[in-house]
Amino acid sequence: MSPPLSFLAAFSDGNGIVYAGAPLGCIDFVQNYIIEKLASNLPVVRALHQLNNAQSSFWCLLKSFSSARGTFLTRVVPTSFLEDDDGNITLFHAYDEAILQSLIDLLPQGCTLDSIQHSLVRLPFNRSGLALYSTEDTAHAAHVASVSACWPL
Repeated sequence: MSPPLSFLAAFSDGNGIVYAGAPLGCIDFVQNYIIEKLASNLPVVRALHQLNNAQSSFWCLLKSFSSARGTFLTRVVPTSFLEDDDGNITLFHAYDEAILQSLIDLLPQGCTLDSIQHSLVRLPFNRSGLALYSTEDTAHAAHVASVSACWPL
């Protein structure tokens, strides 16, 4: 007898359910879940500079927060759930800004990034960037990649 999979369901409020980390339900439920999930990560993102090792802090920022968390949510949620009335994906804006601010906090005191440097930070490593991708910018591609990977199923 196999164990029940109820441990995968984090919570349900009648409008949806979270199953294996993916919110399933009405648009308001999904959007509220994403906002709460990203907001719960912000205190840790903002405190990474306290590790007293810029390289370790950057690696945690890159591998645990910049790409993994936002990309997972954009892969499992249709982009139509993420768009505002104008068709823009602004749900991740505050999260993307917190990632950039965390990077700035790792820089020596008084350093800032101008708009060109912001763009360079978002480039992949093989293009001389830091690979801190914008979740807003990659949401459509991430969801299409997820659907494409599941298509044969």
